[in-house]
Amino acid sequence: TLIGANGAGKSSTLRAIAGLVKPSAGKISFLDEDITGMDSSLIVSKGITLVPEGRRIFPDMTVLENLKIGAYLRKD
Repeated sequence: TLIGANGAGKSSTLRAIAGLVKPSAGKISFLDEDITGMDSSLIVSKGITLVPEGRRIFPDMTVLENLKIGAYLRKD
């Protein structure tokens, strides 16, 4: 869970984790691997993605069904 006031940097933090922007300082680790600045397609292959609020790709499907569709991008 990531919480904070408007303008506190929540969206920027999530965008950096997803590889959409590079952080200005520090590093991002996932499962003991440094993913800072890694290409977003590689980050997705590791199981990390960002789905912005209010953007349901398949609005007639449940959250679980939408997540399962996204899982098909992984090869494991």
